[in-house]
Amino acid sequence: GLPVGLYHRRLAAGGFSWSTPVAVHLSRYVRLLSPGEAGLRLTAGSEGNLYVAWEGPDQGQILLAHSANNGTTWGEPEEVLGSGIRPGQDLVIELPGSPPAVLWAPAAEPERRIAASAAENALNLAAWDGVRWLETAQQPLHLQDPESGKQVRLHDLGLALVPPSTPDDGIQTLALLGLDDSRDLWITGIGVSALEPLLARPATTDGTPAVGTPAPVNLSTSGAASNPAIVAPSGDKLYAFWEDQFDGLTVGTRSSWLLRC
Repeated sequence: GLPVGLYHRRLAAGGFSWSTPVAVHLSRYVRLLSPGEAGLRLTAGSEGNLYVAWEGPDQGQILLAHSANNGTTWGEPEEVLGSGIRPGQDLVIELPGSPPAVLWAPAAEPERRIAASAAENALNLAAWDGVRWLETAQQPLHLQDPESGKQVRLHDLGLALVPPSTPDDGIQTLALLGLDDSRDLWITGIGVSALEPLLARPATTDGTPAVGTPAPVNLSTSGAASNPAIVAPSGDKLYAFWEDQFDGLTVGTRSSWLLRC
């Protein structure tokens, strides 16, 4: 009963009903897009900023819409190109066809930015000087089950930058959530101060990690987890979401999952 288009709905924390649908973009062409082809992405920023990106009707076209009030109203979508996105703030918009990434400013070089995105059982890192991308590096993840001692290889990684617990702490942690080959769910974390020097070092040739990673914590042992995602609203809380074949959408929250390093 609504005009054809893309819509946003919201469920408040602890709520029991979804908000009234709000149009992000009204257009008949969205009828031509299947869920697998649209590449629809929603990214939540700070202070009520939401960003929706999707593939337009023209080949290679990406449209980006922004809301500054948690989705109550939306601006007209703008056409963007993935290669033209410049990281001017501590947020990387997740564009269709690109892995999600997190961005931070090194404490010693606040004018620079470092981006981290997920690879297969590894992190891809890149440095930005305000004009162009500079050094790149990859950090393999060599994780062990603390109980069995067996290697844990993660895929479908979700990343979140965990801010310091207190202003005096100054420690940021990159949280990693992923599935192993048995579809069990694991979480671990790496201090960003340990990752930053990797961009100034030569790459290792044998695939060994240049930075030690704390032992991962097992969040789900059902063997039926999928679509993991992680959110860090503060330095004291982490929320992990995943789809379980038996239990449906599942959420876990703890403040002690990560070992800071």
